[in-house]
Amino acid sequence: MPETASLYETDFYEWSNVQADHIKNKRFSEIDIENIAEEIESLGISDKRTLRSYLEILLMHLLKKKYQPEKDYSSSWDDSIAHSKNMIKYTLKDSPSLKNFFFDIFSETYERSRKEAVKETRLDIKKFPEECPWEFYDLFPDLK
Repeated sequence: MPETASLYETDFYEWSNVQADHIKNKRFSEIDIENIAEEIESLGISDKRTLRSYLEILLMHLLKKKYQPEKDYSSSWDDSIAHSKNMIKYTLKDSPSLKNFFFDIFSETYERSRKEAVKETRLDIKKFPEECPWEFYDLFPDLK
């Protein structure tokens, strides 16, 4: 086991290939259980971070588009909005149990998006509503 743990610390890619090989060949006694468990947990955390990040970008660009439309010179905000929506849909499709997490973070993420929109637009925070002007299903009607 020390050799496997060391490989985990020095060459993650090789370690993951070795672990996959052990599992495929049913060499369960050679599996680095603790580190595999840690990596599986981190996958869920990664999906949560992905959702949070894309939701923040989505809401920020929606706010900028709605409250500072004169600065929307190109299609970049529309592209970002579409990309963020797609990434959120893909993540929720792959991990539908994260939908509840998504509902839980919606308000908190809106507040961060609002503050970021203020920084980027230099508009007064009062220009942006305290409550999110969009509901989840307004943004994602096909996820009902």
